Amino acid sequence: AYSVWGQLYQPTPELLEDEIRRLMEQADTAAELGAAIMRHDVCWNLPEDASFSAILPAIADASRRIAAYAKTRGIVTCTENHGMIVQGSERMEQLYHAVKHDNYRLLIDIGNFTAVSEDHAGAVERLAPYAVHVHIKDHIIRDQPFEDCKPRPNGLFTRAIAAGEGSIPIKKCIEILLSTGYDGALAIEYEAADDCMDGIARGLSNLRRMLAEVRS
Repeated sequence: AYSVWGQLYQPTPELLEDEIRRLMEQADTAAELGAAIMRHDVCWNLPEDASFSAILPAIADASRRIAAYAKTRGIVTCTENHGMIVQGSERMEQLYHAVKHDNYRLLIDIGNFTAVSEDHAGAVERLAPYAVHVHIKDHIIRDQPFEDCKPRPNGLFTRAIAAGEGSIPIKKCIEILLSTGYDGALAIEYEAADDCMDGIARGLSNLRRMLAEVRS
């Protein structure tokens, strides 16, 4: 998937139109690169007096317009559970239904549900029917600090590790995805500070093993 940043909550209509136009141009780039999918964010931050429910109609309308344009270029658009404002599965599902366009889907990042204290398998089960692309990553997750950990806003402590070596129930999530008929990519992300090539290789080996076990 061709991935780009986006901020569809804007303080003025003029700025929103500029952002929609920019993301449409990104769809042009995706088409030129031969990509089939473009992932874009919808909202990274809000003023204190705003709420998700209040901005949902506007960001959904903007996403719908981008999806409609991207369809003319042969590109499916999607949004990832990423960036806190739209990271939990409930909000992701609300966004999907609000956009309500046949060229708009969701990108599920299994690991990103950690930051909003959501059960990974339960979140995947809710969103799997709408998925067009999936990110696979893993973390060690604890409720107390440990060596080389990263504190999370929700009070948890995590450390990135190769897929299949941490706390996230990746195999269960894969079972859920395949049971809904998902046949898209499972893209490995590796966020640890050590050798990324080694970490990706370990994750790929683990992912292949889990896929074989699920399919057996």
